[in-house]
Amino acid sequence: MGLKMKRYKLVPFGNHSYIESLDDKAKDLPLYGSGGLRFLWDTKFDQAMVAFLDCLQQFKEAVEGNSGFSLPYRMEKGKIEDTGGSGASYSIKMQFNSEEQWTKALKFMLTNLKWGLAWVSSQFTPS
Repeated sequence: MGLKMKRYKLVPFGNHSYIESLDDKAKDLPLYGSGGLRFLWDTKFDQAMVAFLDCLQQFKEAVEGNSGFSLPYRMEKGKIEDTGGSGASYSIKMQFNSEEQWTKALKFMLTNLKWGLAWVSSQFTPS
């Protein structure tokens, strides 16, 4: 597909995957938590989730520019919008967010990922 991310690099590393900032190579943002109370106050995880949503947004922009395809939920600056229902925006950050709202944000993000995966799969199927 040839997609180059602008601000971040996704680093798949099993259950310790993280996002590397392209602006600050020393800044690794973990996409996992250690659990417990410390995890609830760990802002790096929230930063990683915002960065991940930004990567998904970059994918969306690249794909929508070349086709009629679009993801079902709008994303912007760490928030994802319920375009089919209430129109409310939900933060992808865990900190200072209710469990219900964070769960909705994750559900919408995973739905966008599912649609993106389906689109990529349809583009690269053998003839």
